[in-house]
Amino acid sequence: MGISFYRKSLDEIKGGTAWSAAEEQLLEEAHTGIVFISETRPEETTDAHMIRAELIRHITLGGCEKLRVPDKGIAIAGAFITDELDLQGCDTPLDVFLVACHFDTQPVFRDARLGALYLPGCMLPGLDAHRLRVKRGVLLN
Repeated sequence: MGISFYRKSLDEIKGGTAWSAAEEQLLEEAHTGIVFISETRPEETTDAHMIRAELIRHITLGGCEKLRVPDKGIAIAGAFITDELDLQGCDTPLDVFLVACHFDTQPVFRDARLGALYLPGCMLPGLDAHRLRVKRGVLLN
């Protein structure tokens, strides 16, 4: 019997603020499996690059009716990820595939079980991955 994790709805994630241009692009293109926000890693947050970590968590945990996710997950390139990406203790067969992204807060993968974790070219202020387990692989460079 699997454990169910609370996942905020898209409306809860959005809150009282508008989606950024990057988030709108992610919502529109998520079904393709690959979302290119930028070809290079952003150094600062702008509307064109900013994606809330909670939206990436929502995707990693399988999405919803309004945001369908491919079987392997979604690769996102060139985003500035705000707030904490917290996947502590989560269990998902999907991959976390973030290329050339800039995190403003240390992501947490402690005790998580993922399909894979790929963070090539990412800038992170730290990484909490104690007891992380993956099915396929980890790439950090």
